[in-house]
Amino acid sequence: MEVKKEQEIKVKNQKQVENVQIPEKIEPEKNKELLELKEFLIFPQLEQFDQKEKFEQIDLEQKYIEKKDPEKLPIEIKNEEKLSNDYFETGFQIHFIDESSAIEMYLKAIELDSKNIKAHLNLANLLSTQGQYKDSEKHYLRALEIYPNNSDIHNKLGNLFYTQRKYKEAADCFIKAINIDPTFSNAYYFLGIILKDDQKRIEEAEECLRKALEFDGTNSNAYYNLGILLKDQKRNEEAEECLREASELNPFEMNIFFNLGELLYNRGVYNEAEECFMNAYEINPNNCYILNFLGQINKEQGRNKDAEEYYKKALIVNPKYVIAHNNLGFLFFNQGKYAEAEECYQKALDLDPKYVVAQNNYGFLLEKRGNNKDAEACYRKAIEDDPKFIIAYNNLGYLLQTRGENKEAAECYKKALEIDPNYIFVQNNLKKLLSNDKMNEEAKKQCNIF
Repeated sequence: MEVKKEQEIKVKNQKQVENVQIPEKIEPEKNKELLELKEFLIFPQLEQFDQKEKFEQIDLEQKYIEKKDPEKLPIEIKNEEKLSNDYFETGFQIHFIDESSAIEMYLKAIELDSKNIKAHLNLANLLSTQGQYKDSEKHYLRALEIYPNNSDIHNKLGNLFYTQRKYKEAADCFIKAINIDPTFSNAYYFLGIILKDDQKRIEEAEECLRKALEFDGTNSNAYYNLGILLKDQKRNEEAEECLREASELNPFEMNIFFNLGELLYNRGVYNEAEECFMNAYEINPNNCYILNFLGQINKEQGRNKDAEEYYKKALIVNPKYVIAHNNLGFLFFNQGKYAEAEECYQKALDLDPKYVVAQNNYGFLLEKRGNNKDAEACYRKAIEDDPKFIIAYNNLGYLLQTRGENKEAAECYKKALEIDPNYIFVQNNLKKLLSNDKMNEEAKKQCNIF
């Protein structure tokens, strides 16, 4: 007979899609040299166009540009543009210090020069961070009217749509950015993230994430999400490789270490898995999923006292975490502490009456204590709640077999094998059931097992 070990632990936002990237804050007094390069910090360099194309986009200056003589610009035009840029400069200086005043400065800059693209872009950025998405979108679109073939602006607009979960609009923007610049790593990355959530487009998602890494091998987010995509496809060796790369590039991201640790745990590499989970624990010591997995690793290595401590810590963090209740119960069961184990299983089932793992384990405990009637009820309840829960079919079949109810036992084994023809526990139990020649013929006739 078998007791289910709960190993599948889910991290919050495990498909995590990384947040849209925004510029890092700058402390003016500590970064004077950086501030002198302000145009290149939050304003994209428009290097995709030749000078002539840039000028052709600015109607106000067109007739003077053709003469290639800036001195012939009317004084009032030059003054307005200079004043507009002055407002932009002021807005930039306080961009991260006083957002409300910065917005006012950018708006004044745009009022004086409606084609001040720097002001449009920085204003769109600020409005987005404040959740004013509609106004932010308006200024990104205005920037695209001025420079319609700028991949960075398309990408920023895509990020804005992505933040709002407008994935179709976001994907359209990222595709436009890629069409303009086929080496745009960030656009490939976000397009891959969008496609990753569509099960019919997994191959395209993988291709996009690999393209992102082809053009930027330092993108830890791309390595992480590609690793998760591969892990979901059971391509564990490739997934592990990607997650290792991600952990080297970004040693401060909890989810990277968690998922790498889970892969290592599942293939029995407990020492490395423990190291990963300890790294994750150092980043976030109050994560019940990490604590539970550390309990699992210690249990597998025979360190029951440490395992118990980690399970209990997980339950302090989240008293409603049913998996930790179940795993603690299983730990007590293996130590012969049946009363403590029963209490844990009952707590898990009080929290989630349809949690079939605890239901099965509780049934196994009751059977061990000689309460076959209630054990049978637990197994049947688990099957009712999850008709594909193969372990409960096996345990129920074995219980019936020990009572001589061979026909129904054989039916349980048959259903289990329909779910997984290679399930070794069922194969062994069925072999014992059919070892009697008479029973063999009866089973063949009534259950059509073979």
